Amino acid sequence: MVYQKILVIMTTSFTLIFVGCHFPQIVPAKHSYEILENKMIVEDANNITDGPMNVFVYSYERAHDARIYDDEYREIVFFQISPNLETFHFEDETIHEAKCRWVISYFGPDTGNYKVDKGRIDGKRIGPDEYEVDAHISIRTKNRTYKKGFKKTFKAKN
Repeated sequence: MVYQKILVIMTTSFTLIFVGCHFPQIVPAKHSYEILENKMIVEDANNITDGPMNVFVYSYERAHDARIYDDEYREIVFFQISPNLETFHFEDETIHEAKCRWVISYFGPDTGNYKVDKGRIDGKRIGPDEYEVDAHISIRTKNRTYKKGFKKTFKAKN
């Protein structure tokens, strides 16, 4: 009889615990590779505005639980080229010509908008509004060095 009461209590407790659990609501990671035509990077204001250039934008958002506040992490890397270029190459000393920026956004000490001054970015036009881009860049924040590499097709955003 005592064992039956304990079993009922254990079963009831387990059911309550199970019913009270919340399963994660995972938002999957997202990547995008876009070209913004007729735009330009304004370095002093750290933003993108209308202009005569093509701005390439790589965006990454890490997977996160929708129920947890401030667990999101996002990176945006952007740079510009003349729309007339069939190929381009920027490396260390010339990467500043592309006005390359790396934005890190999360609840942490390295959040910010950083000028990229190390690495290389190569690109080749593969269609009327597409480029194959191979990039390996790095930035130094006050806490650490971040490195990023990607080889992807960027397409004009319509």
